[in-house]
Amino acid sequence: MKDLSNITTWQNSFGLLPIHLRPVNSESNFVLLNGGYGDFCLQTNKSDASPEDYFSESWSSNTKNFIVINNNKTEIYNWQKNNVEIISNEQVSKNFDKFYTYLLSKSYKSERDVIPFIIDIFRQFRNLTREKTNPTEALNLLFLLLTSLEENLNINIDFEKWGIKETSIPSGFGYYVDRLKENNIKPHLDLIIRHSSGALFQEAQKEVLFFNPQMELFGGVSNKLNSKENLYSSVHYTPAYIARTIVENALEKLDLSKTNIKIFDPACGSCEFLIEALKQLKEKNYNGSVQIVGWDTSATAVNTSTFLLTFEKRKVWGDKLTFNIELVTDSLLKKWDEDYDLILMNPPFVSWELLESKEARDAVKETLNINFSGRPNQASAFFYKSVKSLSNHGVIGCVIPSSLLTLDSYKKLRSDINEQLSINLIAKLGNFIFEDALTDVSILVGHKPKINDLVPTILWSRNEKGIANEALRDLRKMNYTSQFTINKIDYSIFQPIQFPIVEDSWRPISVTQNQLLKKVNRFVIDKKLYPVKDIFKVQQGINSGNNVFKINKEEYLQLPKNEQLFLGQ
Repeated sequence: MKDLSNITTWQNSFGLLPIHLRPVNSESNFVLLNGGYGDFCLQTNKSDASPEDYFSESWSSNTKNFIVINNNKTEIYNWQKNNVEIISNEQVSKNFDKFYTYLLSKSYKSERDVIPFIIDIFRQFRNLTREKTNPTEALNLLFLLLTSLEENLNINIDFEKWGIKETSIPSGFGYYVDRLKENNIKPHLDLIIRHSSGALFQEAQKEVLFFNPQMELFGGVSNKLNSKENLYSSVHYTPAYIARTIVENALEKLDLSKTNIKIFDPACGSCEFLIEALKQLKEKNYNGSVQIVGWDTSATAVNTSTFLLTFEKRKVWGDKLTFNIELVTDSLLKKWDEDYDLILMNPPFVSWELLESKEARDAVKETLNINFSGRPNQASAFFYKSVKSLSNHGVIGCVIPSSLLTLDSYKKLRSDINEQLSINLIAKLGNFIFEDALTDVSILVGHKPKINDLVPTILWSRNEKGIANEALRDLRKMNYTSQFTINKIDYSIFQPIQFPIVEDSWRPISVTQNQLLKKVNRFVIDKKLYPVKDIFKVQQGINSGNNVFKINKEEYLQLPKNEQLFLGQ
């Protein structure tokens, strides 16, 4: 029978990442994370907690179920159903996969979840502050409201302690305090902050077109807003499961014997990567100091990051954490240090045509230098500059446009980076990663120094919604269980014999495609197949639509009139 009181039983079977529910004094309480869907809390031994306690902690951590292993019984506390189910450990062990499927069926999102609850209040604050974009005042009010779970707002608030800009409390604010505290489920500030900040920041990026400041019947302001996402901003919220996977794989290559780790995110947003790195470093029992540097062009991002990191410093890390979050006009225009141990980022995916100023385009040109070709995406400059800014044993984990892996215009860039960086993981995830943009997304993890003949793990996924999440869960399971290959219809994970697999390209392909390519190459070696270039003189005009068939004027005039129609002069 499976040992259900052992956390590795759960993580190895389901490919979930266990994080202690609270980093301090929470030895047997975990939240097992996938990416929002299928997350649950787990307590590996029974305590004296009440059902209301379990409901409160699972709600606050944005999950539905709290699983408690109580001797020979498994108890399922579900706040949505407001009930407790009891199943024997033997039955759970015999039907472990079915048990997880059952949990998934009880994990659907609802309007009663913590994130919609907090966002609803935030929208009301925006109707109060009337901020069309960059709602710093509304966010400040929300942060102030959250502090009321620990502070008495009737006395002087220590704004510096909370990392909040000093603000006056508006009349009627007590309504929102009562609403927060009189929720049917008791909210836990630490869990809300650690598990809801990313989605809140995504909401804050929306531009409001029309406000609705009407008062509601029982107090407060309407939560109705007519808003839109700014699709061409440099802000695309990094889903938690993407940040989690990148950080996991990056930390595997980081030297944790160092007494100080310097981490940088040049486009930090709400510090999804930075908070995730702190969580996982604490799980690995890292006892050294952490220095964090984060930059962003959004004031809401900077305010959110400052609030979250201040909380993390005060509650978890103390003096071992220092951070500097800075508002910038363009990270590429600033001087970067070159001693970062870890760089994590989701850089701005802004095409050359959409760069707003000559200064921004010049910054891309100057950063890429001789690797500048055509009209590069701004992300390529962030990627290249990050690699250059790593320490001698530094690690990078980042989200990048898939075009960086394949287009000829980035060939020099790839060649230059390949001479400096050992690539550990490349994963092509497709167009369904960002909720507000159909951008083809990949992720890459690498480290210095360059190790010749090191072959990265390749993850290829079919370009359909939901597949990337499952593929990354299987990548985690593969790492836990030391599997070599996963080959499914929708995705593949494997290590090829050589890299790049396709000449002059970093394109991830499936196991099936890789096997076919090896067969073709074998036939070429055995002289059973020949490259087209060995038989024909291949003209490349068709790539650009020009000069596909080129003949001189005399040949053209000798053609029949009906054939001349197919050729231009």
